[in-house]
Amino acid sequence: MELKKELSHDGSYTFVHPETQDFYKAINGALSESIEKHAKGMEIYNSTKDEIVILDVCAGAGYNSLAAIGVIRQIEKEIDKDNSSSAHSNSPKKIKIYYLENDKRILEMVHLIDFNSVTDEITIDTSYYKIIQHFIKEFMENNKTTYIEDNVTMVMLYGDAKEEIKNVPDNSCDFCF
Repeated sequence: MELKKELSHDGSYTFVHPETQDFYKAINGALSESIEKHAKGMEIYNSTKDEIVILDVCAGAGYNSLAAIGVIRQIEKEIDKDNSSSAHSNSPKKIKIYYLENDKRILEMVHLIDFNSVTDEITIDTSYYKIIQHFIKEFMENNKTTYIEDNVTMVMLYGDAKEEIKNVPDNSCDFCF
């Protein structure tokens, strides 16, 4: 059975699971939920590490990963802007995301997602979603499980979470969604 795509109130899309009729993300704001509850809610922007490592469990369409990338990059731009008088700009933090998923139906929908209709409520740069789209495309078409673009490393862990989690090095993740 195919997933049904629904426009949420913030202009981003969520999906309806065909068997349970549950929404993957909140209908009142799919992307804003990821930004507020996950990326900002966990204060991911306060990390002082050079590389932030995230475990995204049941990653689905990748909104939590997008929120994390977007919030981190937004804070970096604000810091660079505040330090514009210095001659040197900080390079972007490395971000590594372990992407845990077991349903190819949601992965097949990723290429259909755009953020052309998002409201002003969404303050992150949604163009970072191209990283997730490229990553999923490489996994779906070429079974490539690691993808690197713009200082972001994405690692696909596809299958039963109880088994796939064993492929994540112990104590390596700073945040878990």
